[in-house]
Amino acid sequence: MSNYINQVSDFLKNHISELANNPCLFLRNPNVDFSRKRKIDFKTFIGIMMNSGGATMSKELLDFFDFNKNTPSVSAFTQQHSKVLPEAFEYLFKSFTDDNLPMKNNDKTKQVNFTIAIYICREYLRNKRNLSPPDVINLIEKHVLPVRPGRKDPRKVKPQASVSFLYRVA
Repeated sequence: MSNYINQVSDFLKNHISELANNPCLFLRNPNVDFSRKRKIDFKTFIGIMMNSGGATMSKELLDFFDFNKNTPSVSAFTQQHSKVLPEAFEYLFKSFTDDNLPMKNNDKTKQVNFTIAIYICREYLRNKRNLSPPDVINLIEKHVLPVRPGRKDPRKVKPQASVSFLYRVA
């Protein structure tokens, strides 16, 4: 791994540690959640979520815990997942990208497509693709849109319709 990848990985780990130092800000029941010692503590939970790909949760847990026989169950992960607010990941991503992603497009406020940016960062950190740091920054910047407060014609977001199972039968 290049020195830059190690630096970025360490920087992300530092942000995760910072988040884990104040978990009560991101828990549904701060006085109760993550108070007992478990295989999946708050910091481990964040690490699992950041490293998850598209496999089943059983496979993701086995991979994260290096196929250890004491790997936690999917049920244990699901129980811990229900305790954490989504704002934890938004905070982590914003703090990480604010410190690492230089923004250009003339001092205007920008909004990053978090779904795409997280996917790009995960693939970069996993070394599955031959992405260089400038490539990662350019890809994320490609998915940045201007924020236009007070917009007269707000975007009309149309929810995606579900596809029924019957289309396979016909």
